[in-house]
Amino acid sequence: MIPQLNREGFQVTVDNLGELVNSVEFAREHAIECIQGIRLIVHHQLNTEMSVKLTSLGLDICHDIVMENKHGNHMEDSSRSDAILEVYKALR
Repeated sequence: MIPQLNREGFQVTVDNLGELVNSVEFAREHAIECIQGIRLIVHHQLNTEMSVKLTSLGLDICHDIVMENKHGNHMEDSSRSDAILEVYKALR
């Protein structure tokens, strides 16, 4: 659907909500899904941005969880963090 909207001249925002996240594991999984979504946006060169609520990354559980999840790749190779942040900056 996003590519079609882009072809029609629309920019799309993908909103990732998460006010009621109360599980560390769910917050971690959600962070990884957000990063995967950003990678797809870049790969397909979509005119799209992603909005992520800090509560979806575990803000209501613990500040430290959000800081851990901010990279979304703690279960992968953390050496990708700089590249991921560069993609984020480019998408803004």
